[in-house]
Amino acid sequence: MKLTLKLLGILAFIVIAYVVTVLARGTAVDWQPEGIRPVTTYPLHAQPDTIRDSILNFVTWNIGYGGLGSDADFFIDAGGFYVSHGKMVHSPEDHVERYMRGIKQQLASLKTEFVLLQEVDSMSARSYHRMQLDELRGVKDGFNVSFAPNYINERVPVPVFEPWDVYGDVYSGLATFSSFQPLAGSERHQLPGEFPWPDNIFQLDRCLLVERYPLEDGRTLTVVNLHLSAYDNGDLKKAQMGYLREFLKEEYAKGHLVVVGGDWNLTPPNFPYDRFISDPEKEFTQDAAPEFFPEEGWTWIYDARTPSNRKINDPYVRDSSFVTIIDYFLISPGLQAVTSRGIQQDFQFSDHQPVWMEVEIE
Repeated sequence: MKLTLKLLGILAFIVIAYVVTVLARGTAVDWQPEGIRPVTTYPLHAQPDTIRDSILNFVTWNIGYGGLGSDADFFIDAGGFYVSHGKMVHSPEDHVERYMRGIKQQLASLKTEFVLLQEVDSMSARSYHRMQLDELRGVKDGFNVSFAPNYINERVPVPVFEPWDVYGDVYSGLATFSSFQPLAGSERHQLPGEFPWPDNIFQLDRCLLVERYPLEDGRTLTVVNLHLSAYDNGDLKKAQMGYLREFLKEEYAKGHLVVVGGDWNLTPPNFPYDRFISDPEKEFTQDAAPEFFPEEGWTWIYDARTPSNRKINDPYVRDSSFVTIIDYFLISPGLQAVTSRGIQQDFQFSDHQPVWMEVEIE
């Protein structure tokens, strides 16, 4: 009995020491970006291009770091913060290879001037340290590329009680590809709000990636790439939407036309989150974006016929997995939507599907 108690005491000490060490190290090295900062860019040439076209095409796609295709489930979505419950912490490497091959093929086939991507890794354990940004730059050769990190962590230690198979190091962010060279000074805008300690140590630092392009008529087109918070109670997204509202109003007050696209982690205004598949237990409830945002006259653009996101508590099964729409665009007055289309892929390559939009400059 004494030996058993002694062994239990030693085990408890090891667990406590491990948790304390992880939290202390995580707090000490936590990346805490602030304010508005310049971003990494891969320019086409020195001078910006004046956009002379009146019709422009945009695509937004959260590529799920090449690790969340149709075969994937995910331990966090299955409630596995402490243990994985048999769910995937990392997809197998050959799956990541297959997903990335499909992502690159899809991007190569898209005829569009702007591509807004989220969850693009650039050396992360979850994608086997592939240089995904470089891979995608090779696919979209001849495009200006801007990259804003929103997730930098030397070791994400979850599942907490499976230290032999944790999420690991992450370097990931937003990437905007454009066939036009933007004005100098592309920006990363840190969004407000964070999870309470210690969760905030290992969560994403959400941001906007902002680029501006001169138009032939003397105006400026502002393009915003975003990825709002997930797994929160709604308060973080409210704070982030508050920042976005004021920023968009300021841009428009300057005479700029504005396109915003990305993963909102909100359904479009008045769009039933369970339109595609019923959710009687309210297991997947999703808040909606406000109808008049940032003020009247702006337009939400999405394809109500095609889901853009699946929940990844289990591998994807058509007509069974829960799907909804959280990826779409917002355009300012002065822009008119011509059409929008979700690109149906049966979630083969990511837990999100691309959304394409064509707009006309009035």
